[in-house]
Amino acid sequence: MKLLGFFAVMALVMAGGIGLLSTAAAQNESADKKELEKFQGKWATASVTVDGEAEDAIMDRFLAIKGDKATFLDKNKETGTGSIKLDPGKSPAHLDFTYEDGPAKGTTLKGIYKFEGDTLTFCYGGFGKDRPTSSQARQARELS
Repeated sequence: MKLLGFFAVMALVMAGGIGLLSTAAAQNESADKKELEKFQGKWATASVTVDGEAEDAIMDRFLAIKGDKATFLDKNKETGTGSIKLDPGKSPAHLDFTYEDGPAKGTTLKGIYKFEGDTLTFCYGGFGKDRPTSSQARQARELS
């Protein structure tokens, strides 16, 4: 009978632990959704840097974000789409972009991002490369 009581107590402890884990997961998901809300809208490209070199042809480039979907626009013509996954709990905050069309379809770029006022800056390591750290970011896009 004591053994049965032990298992009953263990079951209650485990159920409580599972409840705490699901509460923590729900809080993280809520924080991620709240962070994603900051990304919503149409962003104008303010600057682009690739391998340490600034790109000049940035006029009329935009990034439109609705939900977790992103659309790249060049002179209001769609040039690519993808999905965004955020992890704002990391330092620096993580952003993964997965292409949904074009030659890079299915490829995920691993990046980092930050907000400063109404400016969003994100950096990525490039195709098949590791996520950059804030000190090694060589490819950056600044949007406002």
